[in-house]
Amino acid sequence: MFEKITDVPAALAPFYETETRHEPLIENGEQVYSEEPHEWQDGEGNTQTGTQQVPVFIDVVYVIQKTPGERKSWADVERVALLGKPQAVIETFIECAHENDRWMFHDEYLAWLSICQEITAQNDAREPDEDTGELPPAQALPPEPVFSVQDAQPYLVTAAKQARDDGRYAPIIVDGHVFDADLQSYENMTGTVTGWDILVNDQQLIESGLIVDGQMKWTLANNTEILVTKADLEKVVLAIRTRTALLHRQYQVVKT
Repeated sequence: MFEKITDVPAALAPFYETETRHEPLIENGEQVYSEEPHEWQDGEGNTQTGTQQVPVFIDVVYVIQKTPGERKSWADVERVALLGKPQAVIETFIECAHENDRWMFHDEYLAWLSICQEITAQNDAREPDEDTGELPPAQALPPEPVFSVQDAQPYLVTAAKQARDDGRYAPIIVDGHVFDADLQSYENMTGTVTGWDILVNDQQLIESGLIVDGQMKWTLANNTEILVTKADLEKVVLAIRTRTALLHRQYQVVKT
């Protein structure tokens, strides 16, 4: 489309580059040859000299369109954000969405150039009115497309909020054991810690086997049971609170 890189409009400059190719020189549809010295050995082994015709090559500079990168829609970005994917994944999708926007602008700008050429040709072809001798009004050109970068912050905020909400209730590992950390499990844990001294001395709980030597049986996330102390549960409660605080902090950092 563009013969020289200087022909490329400034708005489209990021989409094009030059490429130099070594090609045969063609004039009037035929290959151009040049005469060069040539040596060869005859049948008797003697060196003979002369000339030979060799094709002429020249460097030709072409303006080529760059290859688009991976492209995603903003709907794709929203989808991975709502799924709570890692921020690095979401940022990759955002960059792909920006790439898609850039090339959509490229295509829109080319279409605008084509329309402008058509309108200009029509304006140039106007003829004076037979009665007044005046040219009819020229058709105005449409406004030039302007590229604007879409704000990706709302998608990062959505992802951070989703990660915060999902992460705060996800199972948590403490001392090599995976504990449930959903709201009900957390409330059971804090209630048990608060009433620990009463619970471990409850005769019915002891007789049922829930309390063993001052320790309590606790069901883990995989439905297996272990014996825990009050300190063990306090450590789990603290880990859940700490994780919740960190997730909220990460969300606030992204939000602001």
